[in-house]
Amino acid sequence: MSTGQIGLAWTAADRAAPITLAARKSALSERRSPSLMRAAAQPGEPALAAGDRDYALVCRFREALEDGFRTNRSIADYARALGVTTHRLNQACRTRAGKSPSGLLHERTIVEAKRYLVYLDRSVAEIGYELGFEDPAYFSRYFTRRVGTTPGSYRRRMTGSQDGAAADMQ
Repeated sequence: MSTGQIGLAWTAADRAAPITLAARKSALSERRSPSLMRAAAQPGEPALAAGDRDYALVCRFREALEDGFRTNRSIADYARALGVTTHRLNQACRTRAGKSPSGLLHERTIVEAKRYLVYLDRSVAEIGYELGFEDPAYFSRYFTRRVGTTPGSYRRRMTGSQDGAAADMQ
């Protein structure tokens, strides 16, 4: 990561990303919301400037992603909802997260797809539909392109089961 970037990590809504105790106390003393704490700097990264508008925008974008990544909204829709241009959103995401807004959207979708594949007893097609994909074949290509393995193979590797092949075909 370059010097101006912070490391952002996806977490469940009720869990904070790995942050030092000092960062938690600092965030609480500045009355930051827990959603801002989720995207805290990783150890060894530079501290945030007090009025870092890029950071605040990326945090708001990530919150919007959490609410709408299953609906296949466009980046322009997110930017409009946040009250900024797509160029401004792209600039802030690349500066603070090191990725484009669409890269963050794809990353979030893949994290959820992996979670569903490992923890839910649903077919790959059902998981694709739940994540907003209308075509199961497109979901499979999307997942394979980004993860490097098919959804069924990923599930079998992560769960250690061989009976996943039958469920994948449903």
